[in-house]
Amino acid sequence: MSAARYSIGIDLGTTNSALAYAPLNGDAPPVPLLIQQWDTPETLVEVPMLPSFLYLPDDALAQRLRDKVLGVPQAWIVGRLARRRAPEMPGRVVRSAKSWLCHHTADRTAPIMPWGSEDIGSDQKISPVRASALILNYLREVWNNRFADCAFDDQEVTVAGGLLLLVGTASRRRTVVGGIGCAGRAVPARPRRRYRRRNL
Repeated sequence: MSAARYSIGIDLGTTNSALAYAPLNGDAPPVPLLIQQWDTPETLVEVPMLPSFLYLPDDALAQRLRDKVLGVPQAWIVGRLARRRAPEMPGRVVRSAKSWLCHHTADRTAPIMPWGSEDIGSDQKISPVRASALILNYLREVWNNRFADCAFDDQEVTVAGGLLLLVGTASRRRTVVGGIGCAGRAVPARPRRRYRRRNL
């Protein structure tokens, strides 16, 4: 393992996710990572936001797109294309995984997503924990593709918004952290500022 050179911050959001980084040495400000992803089945883009959507394509489309992003096989497509497919094919798209992590009655490790789908088999569905891990792993692979000499697993990583606290048990935290391959740590979400209503 090499010495860490960067501090990486990840925000895994309900709607969008993002990664920013800054060198550990010096006072350089954080820089958002441009995230390569499919926008359409024909178009790749690099943008700082990754929609927190996952799409399971049919076999024909999966074959067309296979290994063309990041050089690794992906059963689930993450990002903008998945978000585009959500209105058209809701039974093949996972969305709002973080909300399910917060749901007090949901089994976060049960394969329940896409919720209510009859378009894919029960063996193809994934849990909210697994969905979150897939998004985190996608960010990890984007980083490794961009910074081949600074492996993600060797850097200091913070997952913002208390994500690891939401998933509960230590074993579940290991499942999510396994998505990014390192001993990530959770930091609490910034408290919302309260405003007092004034009568005009």
